Amino acid sequence: GPPPFPAAPRASRGRPVFPPPGAYGFFLIGSLLAGQLLMKAFAETGIVRDQVYLSNATLCQPFPKATEKDKHAAAVTCRPRLERELMDFPERPVLLLGGVAAKSLLDSVTKLPITEIAGAHFEVDVDGSGPRSLIPTIHPAAILRASDGGEDGNKGAEKTGGHTSDLGFWSLKWDALKVKALGEGRDIR
Repeated sequence: GPPPFPAAPRASRGRPVFPPPGAYGFFLIGSLLAGQLLMKAFAETGIVRDQVYLSNATLCQPFPKATEKDKHAAAVTCRPRLERELMDFPERPVLLLGGVAAKSLLDSVTKLPITEIAGAHFEVDVDGSGPRSLIPTIHPAAILRASDGGEDGNKGAEKTGGHTSDLGFWSLKWDALKVKALGEGRDIR
């Protein structure tokens, strides 16, 4: 069926696709703060929210204490729906927010964790419409967790590849800018 959130505007030709930090109920899954952090990154990089399409690797979110195996099973279950959505945007670049999104679309290419592939550029045919650029990045919720404690803000830094929340946010913006540039037809290699 249709996603449980308001239909996003269809991006104009050449615009990037950004799977968000989840879609559940009316806004973004995880914390509302993760969605706000993503919108802040968009605003600071000149990405106009109504010119991107937001989706999710897993609309059927696993329970809060789900294992990696549970999260992977949810992504596998939702993969056909995600492929159908991406077919509406052939060749458009995609920013993959977090490990679940990255594994969903890059599992055939790499088994490395998000902390080791964040910021890398992959060319993959994910839906049968031809190769497209995929750039995985750290999930906004992981960036927020990196600032959860400790005097130096590093308590959750293992989820962001050892980065502090400030560096994690900078990386998110940089990766979003790469996808924006690719969506505008610029070569980032």
